Order: sequence, then C-alpha cells, then structure tokens
Amino acid sequence: MKRYMWLSFLMIISAMVIISCSINESEEPDEGFLYVAARDTVDGVDIVGADVFIDGQQHSQTTPTLISNLSVGQHIVRIRPSAGYPSQSDTAEVFAFDTTRVEMPFAAQDTSILNNQTLLIESTPAGAQINIDDRKLEDIITPARILLTPDDQNAYSVSVYLPGNKTLAPYLYEVFAEAGDTTTLTFELEPHATSNTIGGLVPDFKLANYQVPADWSDSVSVGEYRGKVVMVNFWFANCVPCREEFPSIQQTYIDRYEEGFRVIALNTGWYPDDAEDFLEFREDFGLTFPLLFNSIGADLYNENGYEVQGAPTNILVDRSGVIRDRFGATNHDDLNTRINAVMELTAP
Repeated sequence: MKRYMWLSFLMIISAMVIISCSINESEEPDEGFLYVAARDTVDGVDIVGADVFIDGQQHSQTTPTLISNLSVGQHIVRIRPSAGYPSQSDTAEVFAFDTTRVEMPFAAQDTSILNNQTLLIESTPAGAQINIDDRKLEDIITPARILLTPDDQNAYSVSVYLPGNKTLAPYLYEVFAEAGDTTTLTFELEPHATSNTIGGLVPDFKLANYQVPADWSDSVSVGEYRGKVVMVNFWFANCVPCREEFPSIQQTYIDRYEEGFRVIALNTGWYPDDAEDFLEFREDFGLTFPLLFNSIGADLYNENGYEVQGAPTNILVDRSGVIRDRFGATNHDDLNTRINAVMELTAP
C-alpha cells in the first residue's frame, strides 16, 4: 500500500514539474502601451488635441492618449499642438506588459504655428513601402503622413516600391523641407512580371547588412533603393575576379553616388564565407557600400529567381526597378559605360 502511495506522490510531483516548465517556456508578448500627454506649464493645464507622431508617422489619436499594441523597443515620439507651440520630440522605451509615459512640458508659445514640414505620400495602388534617404520606413505604407525636420542644405529623397510593381516616372522626389509647409507626393505604380533576365522586375530579397565584426544587423533589400540605379553584385571570398573588380566598383560608387548610383554586394553562399571574410574585404578594398550576408545559399536564387551560375555576377537595375543589364566581371571603364546606358533609359 505504501508503495502505491509513494508512486502516486511521485506522479503528482512530476505533473507539477511539467506544468511549471510549460509556464516558464511560454513566449513573452512583444507589445506594450504608451501614454502620451502634453502640458502647458504656464497655464498649468493639459494640452488637448495635439497631434502625436510615432516614428515619424502621424497616429490617429491625439493628446492625451493611451496607445496600445505598440512593439517593444525604442520609439521616437513627437507631439505637435495645433497652434502656438513648437513641436517636441523624445525617445520612449516600450516594454512588454508595461505602460510607458511620455509627458512633454510646453513652457512658452512660439510665433510659428509649425516647426516641421508635413509630407503626404500617396500611391496608386495604395499600400506601397515608403523609402526616405535610402532607408525603408518600417511598417509605414502609402497613404501616409510624415514629418520632416527642416534642412536648408540637404534634400530628402523620397521613393516608394510595391512588390510585383515597377515605379513610373517620377521615380523619386527630392524635397527640401521648410517649416510650416505641407507637400503632397503622388507615385504611380504598374504591375510588372518578376524575372532574373533583362526586362524583368528585379527579384527582391531582405538580407542582413554586415557592418562590423559579429554584427549582421540592419537588413537591406533592393526595393529600398527604388528611384536609384542599383548594381547587385554576387561574390565569394576566394573568387579572384571578384577581388579584381571590387576597387573599380568602389571608386564608381563614390564618383556616382550623387547621381543616384547604389551598390549592393552579397556573397553567393556556396562556400562558408564568415565574418573574417567580410572584414577582410572591407579593409583590403575600402568598401563603403552594403555587403550583405547570404546565409541561405542556393535558396536565395531558387526562391527569388536570380539563378546565379558563377561569380562575379552583376545586375544593373534602373530607377523603375527593372533589370537593364546582366554581366560578369567588369572594370572601371566597362562599368561606367553600362551605368550610362541604364541612366539614360530612366533619366529624371
């Protein structure tokens, strides 16, 4: 009898351990809450109805407000009262299961109604990804309302892309932000067949951009450079022709950057290229364009349709997103001749 009692006791303890493990291994949520408010420190009252911008995009709610389902991590919060106050921004860290509070004091009124330029970005069809200065605005698609900080010296480059569509002219807008202005940009998109051959819409991908040792962060995709002429280069560390052409590619990248020429280079994944190979290429050739880490090898070509058979393989993409040239090893003169031809096809 005692033996059965001990067995029953052990079974209960085992069940408790299993239940305990299942609770501990449950996934933590990746969303939290953000309370945003504004207060006039002169009058001592809350500012009601001020616009709220999260990571540059205007939110549907105004102050004071509790924003739910916000992803965990840092967010840029900007508050813009309707009139008389300068807008302010701050960084907020959102934690799972928690509410982060951002309460901005407005001590004095400003003579200008707005401190920033409002940018309304639209596309036909809607739902296109927005890029500003070669940077994809995560999870922000057309139509959208964006705030730009005034800059008298530098223009913002704005483009959009939508998978399965090429961008029609104008492919990109250059915007000088002026405080108080509201500018509407409209893009036209057209369905186009994706292909690895000349005349096809360039296959898109998203890969980690190697920056420093042990850091494969800041992923990059071809679509982020829509509106620019892009060279997609495939290489691997022991490829002699790849090494021979890198200095010419780097020099051309520097010389023609202001014209809108961009380079994305990714390893083929056929061989175990590692962090040391990327660092060696960076240092030996002084490369400043993105080197992308392809960890999935042949799957990149099978799934995305590049069908790379040898290295180096170079692909030139025009401003609309269409492949215009595909070739092997190149040099400075050859590459610039090819770039000239592509730029002429989609001149601004």
